[in-house]
Amino acid sequence: MEMPTKLPSRSKKCFSTQKNFAPGDAYASQLIWEGEQWERRDFSMEAWKSVEEKGEHWFGTLPEKEEKKKDTSLLALFKRRHAQDPLSPIVFLLALYLEREKVFLHRSALAKAPARCYEEPLSGDLFCVTPTVLSDKEEEMTLCELQEVLSSVEPSV
Repeated sequence: MEMPTKLPSRSKKCFSTQKNFAPGDAYASQLIWEGEQWERRDFSMEAWKSVEEKGEHWFGTLPEKEEKKKDTSLLALFKRRHAQDPLSPIVFLLALYLEREKVFLHRSALAKAPARCYEEPLSGDLFCVTPTVLSDKEEEMTLCELQEVLSSVEPSV
């Protein structure tokens, strides 16, 4: 069983009750290997009390609609680069930066996976990124490439 680079996004409703989530609602997410693929199930906290805890799981809160807008240009760049080459060192560095800027949340409950998993709270998208260890020469080349990539990005809010 291999951890994919892109996982299912958060559902708009509770898996058990089928009630829609609202901004500010707390939720529990469960990631289960079903057959040949990963399945994500999202539960209200009330429904979670009766769920058998199998697979990986974590807890979160849906963002309020009034949250301060963040620069989305690096997120768009990350998504493009992740779609092209999810194993790229640039993708890993962008994910770390987006985590630091609180655009991504690291889901530590998934730490057993062979990758770091991040959730984008606003959309519920879940991404897996492989940590990269670089030689000195690769690091220098990657930093030059990253500077080039970042210089072409215009901030958007």
